[in-house]
Amino acid sequence: MTLSCSNVDVVSKLQTPIVSPDGNLMMLFYHKEDSQGRTSLSYRICYKKNPIILDSQLEILLDNHLSEMALGLEPQRRQHFSW
Repeated sequence: MTLSCSNVDVVSKLQTPIVSPDGNLMMLFYHKEDSQGRTSLSYRICYKKNPIILDSQLEILLDNHLSEMALGLEPQRRQHFSW
């Protein structure tokens, strides 16, 4: 399956597009492999099939201190993950 929101196609077995109701805005999540064979979760955002945010690696910042405190646990330091 190939989805495109510009002249550059992203080819991946695992792609998840999120499209606005009018079809003008699309956010595409996909796996991307680098030159060393590592896979990362990436995204691209397009408006009317023109890229407004080019291929970018998705990073997630987790802060669980409130749930840890509610469970009576000692809060841990924040963890930063790159997918």
